Amino acid sequence: MDGLLFRSIEENLPLEMIYLSESKEISQRKLLIKEINDEYSRLLSASKTNTNVQT
Repeated sequence: MDGLLFRSIEENLPLEMIYLSESKEISQRKLLIKEINDEYSRLLSASKTNTNVQT
């Protein structure tokens, strides 16, 4: 999986992510990975154009 994330950064290609919420709802988004380190990742949602930082 790490290879896909770093390739997305290098080639500026969106990744398609599928999430399953606690209430069992499925959500699908295209994300551009902007930065990854040991503590967080910086993502840009291609569908909503907002920046999310996950810790």
